Amino acid sequence: MHVAIRAAGFSLMTMFVSCGVGAQDLDMRIGKIAMAGESPAQESIARLYAELDFQQTTQSYLWALPLVSYAQ
Repeated sequence: MHVAIRAAGFSLMTMFVSCGVGAQDLDMRIGKIAMAGESPAQESIARLYAELDFQQTTQSYLWALPLVSYAQ
């Protein structure tokens, strides 16, 4: 019984993915991110890494402020 339910769920999932039900663009602060299934599309990956670099740089700056203030 469980095998039949699992197989039916798997076939529905593959049907949705193949029909593009899960593929949609996401509106974010950095613009539209194209999706390929549940992952970002190849052309959106560079923009996501650039955003991660920006966020890491901003966080490093904010964490360094108390240290620089203490050194003054």
